[in-house]
Amino acid sequence: MLTENSFGQDSTAEMKVTYIINEKAAKELGFAISQEAVGQIINTGAGGKDGEIIGIIKDFHMSSLRDEIMPSVFINYPFFYYYAGVKFSSNDTQETIKYAEGVFKDIFPEQTFEFDFVEDELREMYTRERQAYNLFIMFSGLSIFISCLGLLGMISFVVAQKTKEIGVRKVLGASIRSIVVLFAMDFMTLVLAAFLLAAPAAWYFMDQWLAGFAYKVEMTAWYFIIGIGISGVITFATIAYQSLGAALSNPVNALRDE
Repeated sequence: MLTENSFGQDSTAEMKVTYIINEKAAKELGFAISQEAVGQIINTGAGGKDGEIIGIIKDFHMSSLRDEIMPSVFINYPFFYYYAGVKFSSNDTQETIKYAEGVFKDIFPEQTFEFDFVEDELREMYTRERQAYNLFIMFSGLSIFISCLGLLGMISFVVAQKTKEIGVRKVLGASIRSIVVLFAMDFMTLVLAAFLLAAPAAWYFMDQWLAGFAYKVEMTAWYFIIGIGISGVITFATIAYQSLGAALSNPVNALRDE
C-alpha cells in the first residue's frame, strides 16, 4: 500500500510526469485549437509536480448520458494501476477470461482476479430508463388493445343501427367504397380530435423526461405525424372490416328485416 508520503515524495521524486488530456480539458485551459495544448506545462496537483501535455484525445463519455462530458486529464502512474481495459473478440470469451486470469495471477499472485464487461456497466447506467421503457411498451400495448376493442364495439353498434340506411344507399346506387368512406370519415374525425387533445400533453411530458439528459434527441413533429398515421391506419382497418360486411350484404334483406 502507498502512503501519502510515499506518493507525494518518494514514489514520484524521480518520475517524469506527463499528461494526456481530452478536447474539453484543452478548451477549459483556454486553447482555441486543442492541439495547441501539446507541449504546454501544467500542474494538476498530482504529486505536486509540473508535467508536460504530450497528447490530446477526443471527448468520450465516462459516465451516463445524463451528464455532460467533463474535462479529463490522464496521467501515467504505474503504482496506481487498479484496472486494465482489455478488448477482445467474443468468439471464445471463456478461454480469453481464463488466459487473462492466468496472466494476472503470474503478476499479482496474492491478489483476487475480478472482471466486468463494459456493456454490463453501461446497461446498469440506464436501469431506470430500461424499466420505464418496458412499462411504457406494456401499458401502451394494453391501451391500444383496449382502444381497438372499444372502437370495434362502437363501429359494430353503429353499423347495426344503420343497416337500413346502408340498404337504402345501395338501392339508390351507392358504391361499396362510398359506404366504407362514409363510416370512416365520422370515426376518423373522432380520432383526429383525440390526437389534438393528447399530442400537447405527450409533447410536454416527453420534453420534461428528455430534459434530464445532457445529450438527447430533439422532439420533432415527425414523431407525432407517424403516431397519427398509425392510429389512422388501425382505425380505418377496423372500420373497413365492420362496414364492408354490411356494404356487401343484400340490401333487400336489410330492408325486409326493418
